[in-house]
Amino acid sequence: MVVERAFADALGIHVDDTVNIDGHPLLVIGTAVTAARATYPYAGWHYPGSVLVERGGLVWVDRGDMATLAGGQPLSYTLNLKLADPAASTTYAGRSCTCSPEP
Repeated sequence: MVVERAFADALGIHVDDTVNIDGHPLLVIGTAVTAARATYPYAGWHYPGSVLVERGGLVWVDRGDMATLAGGQPLSYTLNLKLADPAASTTYAGRSCTCSPEP
């Protein structure tokens, strides 16, 4: 797994450490930063009217580890988009997509 750098620093996590998440040991292979959101501890967000709430640190895990950690719960994916011409893209306003996971 890869741990967001500020989150790793706050917890004292280093490369080659093993982190136990709900009984599943995961090897830390690196730390990283992302421009997609603020760094820990300021990274929390909540979409109004949704159960989607994120108030913790960010980690990236292998697809197989993600399925194991989810324990049978449905998985979701967030994609940040920037439209070239938002005024011309009213087709996408208020729409959502239910997609199947890749095989």
